[in-house]
Amino acid sequence: CSVVSPSSSRRRMAFLTVVVVVVVAVLSTAHAQECGGVVDTHNYPSGAIISPGYPNQYPADTLCTWTLKAPSGEKIVMDFADFDVTGSDGCTGDYLSISDPDVKNGTESRYCGNENPGSITSVGDTILLTFKTNWQGSCRGFNATYLVERECITCGTTTDAMEFWFMSPGYPAPVGNDSLFCSITVDHGCDDANGDGKPEPPGPICQLRLDFDEFKLQPPFWGDCLYDQFYAEAQHPLPILCGVNDGSHMYVNVEGRSKTDLTVLLKELEYYLYHCYDIYGPSNHNQEPGATENPAPHVRQRREAHRTQSKNGKQKKIHEDFHPVKEHQKEARQDNFNGASFQSSAWSSQGSAADDGDLPSSWITDAPRKRTTHKDVTVALYNYNESTPMSFPTRRAWKIKVTQIPCDPCPKPRVPRAPEGCLQYYKGLTGEIKSFNYEGHGCYTEDRWCNFDTIAHPSDCDIRVGYTGHLNNLDYSMCVEPQSGFCGIQFQQVGVDGFSLSNISDYRDDSLVPTAHLGDMECMSDYLFVPGAQNDHGKDTFERYCGTKMGNARKWATATTYSKPFAVRMVSDADEFSLSSDYMNRGFHLTYSQIPCKISG
Repeated sequence: CSVVSPSSSRRRMAFLTVVVVVVVAVLSTAHAQECGGVVDTHNYPSGAIISPGYPNQYPADTLCTWTLKAPSGEKIVMDFADFDVTGSDGCTGDYLSISDPDVKNGTESRYCGNENPGSITSVGDTILLTFKTNWQGSCRGFNATYLVERECITCGTTTDAMEFWFMSPGYPAPVGNDSLFCSITVDHGCDDANGDGKPEPPGPICQLRLDFDEFKLQPPFWGDCLYDQFYAEAQHPLPILCGVNDGSHMYVNVEGRSKTDLTVLLKELEYYLYHCYDIYGPSNHNQEPGATENPAPHVRQRREAHRTQSKNGKQKKIHEDFHPVKEHQKEARQDNFNGASFQSSAWSSQGSAADDGDLPSSWITDAPRKRTTHKDVTVALYNYNESTPMSFPTRRAWKIKVTQIPCDPCPKPRVPRAPEGCLQYYKGLTGEIKSFNYEGHGCYTEDRWCNFDTIAHPSDCDIRVGYTGHLNNLDYSMCVEPQSGFCGIQFQQVGVDGFSLSNISDYRDDSLVPTAHLGDMECMSDYLFVPGAQNDHGKDTFERYCGTKMGNARKWATATTYSKPFAVRMVSDADEFSLSSDYMNRGFHLTYSQIPCKISG
C-alpha cells in the first residue's frame, strides 16, 4: 500500500467537496424544476405546485402537465399566492391552463401576464394544470397551493365520497327545539360499472370511522336515549348514542354491505332537561348567559316526605303534590326555551308545591292539586328553597367526519382499520379514553318514573343539577395499537371524579372519598373489564372494576396489563336500578401509557 501525503490528501478532499457541491446543486435543481406528474392527493391531501425554477425565471420551450385527482366525492381547492408569466394577446405565448375534466364540454381557462387565477375549486374531483412556455423570454412563474376539500352533506343525501362531513341542517347553527328525522346513505361503491364482476375502485369497503367533531343531543334519561338518538346500520349491533360526545369516535363494520344509513332522530326539546335547581351550591359549568347564581354556598337538605304503609309493613316515600299542566301552559313553557331561566327560587321546602305567586307566571295553573299514585316512587325529596336556578345550553347540533375504509390495505387508508371487535381504536404511546356522554352536565332526577308532561316544576320529580350519566345496554371494546418495543399498558382514571360505575354518585362533593369495587360479585351491573390485569407484584388480580375508583393498586386508581391486544371493555346493563342502586353514574375518563418491554441480558 502507498502512503498518502498531506498535500495529496488536501487535493483529494477538495475534489470530493466540489463533487458533493455539484451533486447537491444538480439534485436541488432537479427538485425545483420538477415538471408535471400525477399528484398523490390520497397520502398528501394538501401541498404546493410551483413552476420550474421558481422564484427565478422559468426555462424556455417547456411543457408541464400536473394531474390532481381527489378521492371520489371530494373536491380540490387551489390558491395562487404568486403569478408572473410573460403576457401575450389571448395568451398564445407562455400560459398556464386550468381545466376540469368533470365539466361536460368544458373549456380550459388560460392565464398569462399578471392575471392571477386567485382561488379555484374543482367541479368534480380532478384538476388538470398545463404550463407551456416558448423561447421568447420568461418571468418568475407561479406558486400555488392545493387542498382536498371534504364534501359536506346533511339530511336526505346519498354519497359515495371516501371522506366527508355529515352535519346537522344549517350547521353551525343549532337545529332548534322541534322534532327531526335526519338520515343519510353512504354508498360503498359496489356497482360494477366496467362489467368485470368486480366493484369499482377503491374496492369493497369494510369499515366506516365516525369522528364526532361536535355531537350534542338531548341527554339520556336514567341511561336510556329516550328523547334523541343517533344510530348506524352495521353487521354487528352498535350503541345508540345521545348526550354530549364531542371528540369521541366509533367504527362501524360494513363488510359485505352495498350501502349504510346513518340516522339522527330528535324529539321536541324537553324543558326540564335544561332548567333545574342547583341544590349542591354555585357552579359556572355550562351555564347559559343570563342564568342567575347564588353567591352563598347552599347546604344540601332533606325535606319532609309523606310515608304510606304498604301491605308488608314497610314504609315507602312517595311524592307529595304536583300541578297537572294544561296544554296552553305547555306551549307557554316551550316559549321560555330560548335563553330562559327560572324566574323564582322561592319554591316550597315544606313538601308541597309553592303558592302560585311563587311560580313563574307561565307555569301557573288553576287545575286542582292532587296526590300521585305511584307506590314505587322512592325518590329523596330535598329542600329547594333558596337553591340556585340554572339553565344549561340547549344547543343540539352535530358535525361528524365519516371515512370509508377499504378492505384492501393498498393503498394505505387515510385512517387505520380497527381490529375485529373494537368499537374504538387509539394509536400512540399515550392517550385518553372517555365513555360516551362523560361530559354530560345538566338536569338529573332521582325519580325514574318522572313524567315531564305532567309536572309543574322540578321539585315534583326532584330534578336538579347533576351528571346526566353513561348509557345503558353497552358492551364494547376500546383498543390501543401496541407500539414496537412495548409489551404492556397501564390505565389510570383522571381525577377523583374520573370513574363512576355501579354506585350512587354525589355531584360536586369535595368530601367524596373514591371507593374501588372489584370482581364478579361486586361488579355485576356496570363495569370496566381489563383483560389480564395485574397487581403491583405482577400477579393476576381482578379484571372487573366499578365504584368510584378504578382498582386497588398501590399506584392510585390504575390497572396494568401485559395481555395483547391492548383493550378495555365497557359493559352496562339494561337499566340503573335492577341489579344495583345506581344513579348519576358519570362513566369514566382514563389515560393510558404503554410500558416498554424489559431489557434482557
